[in-house]
Amino acid sequence: MRHAIALACALLSVVAICGEASAAPLTDPSSAIAVPIPPPPPPPPLPPRVVYTGFVVTDVSLGGVRYHNALVTMKFVGLKSAVFPFSKTNAKGYTGSGWEIREGTASVQIVSGAQVIDAVFNAGQVFVSFDQANGGFGFGSIIGNNPQNVEPAYPLGIDAVFVNVKDLVTPVAQSGRQWSCIGVPVSPPLGGTGRCGNPVPLQTDHGPFIIYMQYFDTDASGLIQSDYGGALNQALFKIDLIP
Repeated sequence: MRHAIALACALLSVVAICGEASAAPLTDPSSAIAVPIPPPPPPPPLPPRVVYTGFVVTDVSLGGVRYHNALVTMKFVGLKSAVFPFSKTNAKGYTGSGWEIREGTASVQIVSGAQVIDAVFNAGQVFVSFDQANGGFGFGSIIGNNPQNVEPAYPLGIDAVFVNVKDLVTPVAQSGRQWSCIGVPVSPPLGGTGRCGNPVPLQTDHGPFIIYMQYFDTDASGLIQSDYGGALNQALFKIDLIP
């Protein structure tokens, strides 16, 4: 009898223990601690860029269509680190020195009446320069992919008596006279012929682009006598820095 009671007690103890174990709640997977995933690192900052903009009202041609007295906006965007000093003497013995940038994207917008046309120049044709020695600045070109055939005042060179431009990386706005001229300098005292050469088409994604210099001052013989006062049309040049 004593052994039977002991066995019964042992069985009851096992049942109690198992009951307690079965009563324990199961682990809920949703209650697990979430490990946060760190966000991806931010992209590296873009290097500082410079935006050059030129404004002028004149005649232009794009893709064989001529626009009279159109509002022409030229733009060049490049890295600040791509601006370099230059000093050159051309075949006429004309020396210029200052700053230039040749690597970047050049574009033009033409507004004529209700028409707005945007075009991008082929790479390597258009550059921006500031001739500190002679007070000229703006958009020049390399004709025929020949690095020796440089036209500093075509498609849009600008000169001024008082120049506020200090370099090509300091923001500034400067007005002056429009030169869209092949063959600068043109004045005879500097070895020029007194005339601009025929405008040269520059290639864009909308066809060849030509800009004309419609307004200039000549002497009685029809020659442009001054590379400063010879141009009569006004233009604006602007430098913006994107840090």
